[in-house]
Amino acid sequence: MATDEPFYLDGLLVCECSAAMRGGLWRQGRRYRCDRCGNVVDALGAEVEVWEVVTQERPEIGSGRTAYPNRGPILSRVLATVQMLNSGRFHPRWRKTVDGG
Repeated sequence: MATDEPFYLDGLLVCECSAAMRGGLWRQGRRYRCDRCGNVVDALGAEVEVWEVVTQERPEIGSGRTAYPNRGPILSRVLATVQMLNSGRFHPRWRKTVDGG
């Protein structure tokens, strides 16, 4: 994967300290970093794991075959945030829909 791929969790990923994490390129590669506590997570790893968690919970959203550039817009429509937990896991917080879903 090229280093110029979009950071599709930008605006969605929230650190365990409750601050937003922003994507960027550092010496270590593509990462999401928390400006408050300095926590860093590998961007590709986070994006793949979040996509897997979301599509396991709601398979109608997509699959592993969904094109990488299409995932960000899909996630932005259905997720309010994605909380990074102390365990390194990710917990999606779904947007409320008109039908209460």
